Amino acid sequence: MRIPPGVFLLFLVLFASWIAMGGSFSPLFLLVGAILCLFISIVTWRPFFGRRMFFSPAGLFRRGGFFLLFIPSFLLAMVKASLEVAFQAFSPDLDISPGTFVYRPSLRSKGSIVALANAVTLTPGTLTVNMSPFGELTVHALVTRNGGIEKLKEDIGKLEKGIGRFAE
Repeated sequence: MRIPPGVFLLFLVLFASWIAMGGSFSPLFLLVGAILCLFISIVTWRPFFGRRMFFSPAGLFRRGGFFLLFIPSFLLAMVKASLEVAFQAFSPDLDISPGTFVYRPSLRSKGSIVALANAVTLTPGTLTVNMSPFGELTVHALVTRNGGIEKLKEDIGKLEKGIGRFAE
């Protein structure tokens, strides 16, 4: 069985994280960490990165840069949504209209769609309820009337664009 070169890089990142968060350098701790990180790297590589991702140092830095650019925009979207939900919660007239809608992302890989679903769920006021086998996301939202769905689809589209830049 040929192991893709990206698996080794994923192993190194996971193992470095294991050491940084564990703070121990005992041989048993390092051995258990190495075994777990290797297992996770091998098992998760294909479902999340699949055949679409080819390892290259230039691509790695490009994707890493796009990921670093995505983090502030995602945090800004979370803060904005948090303020909107807080405003709704503390408003004297609770003007919410909960409901669901279907969002059809243009992302190709399952890992990218899962990342989008998680980003939507982490954003206050929205929750990804279902992901169909065709990649369609069913999203529950607090405000669905008066253009709420269109605004949410636009916001999700911005998240999708950011995720697509580093994950596709």
